[in-house]
Amino acid sequence: MVFTLHSGLLFFSLSYIFYKNVTVFNILDIYTRKFWVDFAKYLIPTNFDLMKIANEKINYFFYVFYILGKISIGYGIVEVVQAFRKFNTKGN
Repeated sequence: MVFTLHSGLLFFSLSYIFYKNVTVFNILDIYTRKFWVDFAKYLIPTNFDLMKIANEKINYFFYVFYILGKISIGYGIVEVVQAFRKFNTKGN
């Protein structure tokens, strides 16, 4: 669970930096309420709304980090499900 949130936050932050064309001097300005709302939506593996909006601004680094983040979130979810399956009530 921690891996999922941290890797998702890392990749989403990197993709959001390229989405907003942020410079080094104002990198902390991206962490606004809109960022956290978009991050919550980003944690849903099948939600690609931000990618649809970003088609106007083609930046290949945005797409790379966005997809890598989705992959890491999916991997984290699969690992959590597998961990809970070990403790099922049937004992198998």
